[in-house]
Amino acid sequence: MKNLFLLFSLSLVVFACTPKSAVIVLESNQSMCITGKGQGQDGAINPYTNGNSIAKVENLGENTFSVRVQEDYEVLQTITLKAGEKQSIPLAPGKEIYFDSDLPAEAGIAFVKAK
Repeated sequence: MKNLFLLFSLSLVVFACTPKSAVIVLESNQSMCITGKGQGQDGAINPYTNGNSIAKVENLGENTFSVRVQEDYEVLQTITLKAGEKQSIPLAPGKEIYFDSDLPAEAGIAFVKAK
């Protein structure tokens, strides 16, 4: 019984420390707000919006897409991800991430708290 409790406790700790992730599917000629606009407007939930975080983005599809980082409608950075590429993007509060694609694309995104 004691071992079962320890196993359950360990699983909770591992689950709590796992980055929150989502898979985003983009249609042709689509731009999508991924995070930064708020509840109901984001394609993925960043649980660390109150502080600095890191968005880990991976191109899971065969087509290239771009990641746009904005703040107050100003584009700060644009990153192009080819098939299979990964990118870590630091985010401060108030920054928004958009995915833009000319062709159908699939992306994975996970958020971790910045140290």
